[in-house]
Amino acid sequence: MATHTTLTSAPSWRPDVVVYPSEEVIPSALALVAGNVVANIEGDAPTVRIPRVTSTAEPGFVPEGTLIPDSGAALDEVTVGTRKIAVLGRFSREQAGQANTLRLALASLTASVVRSADEAFLNHADETDTTLTGILAGKDLPAPLAYDGLGSLIDAAASVEDDGGRASVILANPRSWATVAKDLDLGHESVERRVLGLPVVTNSAVPAGTLAVVDRDAVPVATGQVEVARSEEALFTHDSVLVRVLFRLGWTVADPARVQRVTVA
Repeated sequence: MATHTTLTSAPSWRPDVVVYPSEEVIPSALALVAGNVVANIEGDAPTVRIPRVTSTAEPGFVPEGTLIPDSGAALDEVTVGTRKIAVLGRFSREQAGQANTLRLALASLTASVVRSADEAFLNHADETDTTLTGILAGKDLPAPLAYDGLGSLIDAAASVEDDGGRASVILANPRSWATVAKDLDLGHESVERRVLGLPVVTNSAVPAGTLAVVDRDAVPVATGQVEVARSEEALFTHDSVLVRVLFRLGWTVADPARVQRVTVA
């Protein structure tokens, strides 16, 4: 029985481009953790329109057999700008021929895409282009609450719910979370970090001194697939292989009051 590697297999068995669902390849990306993926990006669509149902009236009791009044529900939409994150890796043909080497290299490239996506999702700000702003960088967000122990987190969650949302995750800078964990004596907790029944996700992309209580449904997200492509021709004269990883995503904060920040001194 002959053994075939990726490089020695027939072209039909070693495609130049492979795509993976983002939720399978990069499930830890903050856009998937703290946002609600409600649209899939097809191709290189720069803008995605996401429908939303709004209501200006409250339902009420209706006598049997009578006309049900129009509740005022209407179909609205939010426009989400998307951007493409890309990274290239260069490897010698000998390196690319080693399955473990290429697998580890691809994992490293994918991790770098996730880091860039996390940084953009939280902090991206460009005054010349307001179609895509980080969820913690928007000018319409409520003023941050000052940390004063568990009470400030309770107030942040209550503010989200008072606006009609539901707190679903706490994002935290690692050092800020360390301060909170020591202050609240949470070191004995299980491996899963939770406060007020909410999962706590630490990430260095969260600004220093910051916690954020977020309603995922208030942050509609559009994502594309993770595309992995390789070329043995681009660096033919160097006897090398190029590997490219692409990921397109976009988001918006539809309800700013449902993203509450807490500043930890």
